[in-house]
Amino acid sequence: MVGGSRGVGRAIALEGARRGADVAVFYRSRHEEAQAVIAAIRSEGRTAAAVRAALADPAETRAAVDAAAGALGGL
Repeated sequence: MVGGSRGVGRAIALEGARRGADVAVFYRSRHEEAQAVIAAIRSEGRTAAAVRAALADPAETRAAVDAAAGALGGL
């Protein structure tokens, strides 16, 4: 979930977890907020990962997707 550390992105990430999804939260600078979302997702019994990336950079985006896939066991 891009921007999953706050606002609408956070709400979508949490709802996805409630519906049974494992979730990767991408964030740029809000580490603490991202970790709070990850904790909430894990409390739903789901797998979750927070991945820091500047998604405007294609190389960082590829690396972030690879990191999320690794953390979640695939996409």
